[in-house]
Amino acid sequence: MDDTSLLRVMVGNESILEHKQCCANIPLLLQGHSFIVALHVLATSGADVVLGVDWLKTLGLMVTD
Repeated sequence: MDDTSLLRVMVGNESILEHKQCCANIPLLLQGHSFIVALHVLATSGADVVLGVDWLKTLGLMVTD
């Protein structure tokens, strides 16, 4: 785990979580497909991993609003 610059993330209940740690180059296997991802460490409950926009970009063109 490495220290990073401060990142603020708004979660589903509109709370803001702040973190300063990231785990880089983590291998992830989803339904037989391998990915190398960076995981940002957040104090959440209910999920072990939340895949965000950075991960979605690896799948191809994406448009968000």
